[in-house]
Amino acid sequence: MKRLQFIDVAKGIGILLVVLGHLETTDFLRRWIYSFHMPFFFFISGFLSKLISINYITYLNKQLSRLIIPYFFFGIISIVDMLLLKIILQNPLTAKHLDDILRLFYLDGRPLPMNKVIWFLMVMFWVEMLNLLLQKIPRRVPLAALSFFGGGDH
Repeated sequence: MKRLQFIDVAKGIGILLVVLGHLETTDFLRRWIYSFHMPFFFFISGFLSKLISINYITYLNKQLSRLIIPYFFFGIISIVDMLLLKIILQNPLTAKHLDDILRLFYLDGRPLPMNKVIWFLMVMFWVEMLNLLLQKIPRRVPLAALSFFGGGDH
């Protein structure tokens, strides 16, 4: 399949916006970037997706190994790191720390305070599962109307 140059340019702009959004910038610029940069990536991902022609169980297993296993792997490393730091600094664990640890298992994409970047893996997993379900809807339904979901801070 021939590469679409405008998609490469769009992904490049998206990456630059992510980097700019994570730099020390004005609050206005950060809010503006955060208002659309992740839905933009999801839109590009959906634009590039193709109909799933493999067995659904095979597809689910692929997404679990691609997204969920890394989510838990890096999440557990973050929790162990936090616990070791608490032990080294002799700081007691509080109820908030326990909630932070349990947050890894909520599976809702809320970021772990100690590793805020892995939220994307869980959200992408659910988007992939939604994509799988949407492919079962007859094409007469305007899927574009379903492509915009509200997002929160990350």
